[in-house]
Amino acid sequence: MISWVSVAVNALWVVGLAMILGALSYHDWLAREHGVSLRQALSRRGFVVAAAIGLTLVCLGLAGTAGGWERVVWLGLALFFAAQAWRAWRAASPTLN
Repeated sequence: MISWVSVAVNALWVVGLAMILGALSYHDWLAREHGVSLRQALSRRGFVVAAAIGLTLVCLGLAGTAGGWERVVWLGLALFFAAQAWRAWRAASPTLN
């Protein structure tokens, strides 16, 4: 029998990695289109937000499969990356106060 909870928890880290890979691929293309270095493209807020959200999902997925103190570490990392995404998104939005 399939454990749907396990499937959902493991889907979190898979989706997170897909988001990071997609953001990396898009910003690599964007760098080549605009003739800038990949480092400059990866420092843009769009990549920072997407990568931080992806890392948050990866950490949440790994926290769901871990036990004990490892779960606490993964949840702490997830909170760190979520805060990083929020700060980057908030800095990018001039209408928010």
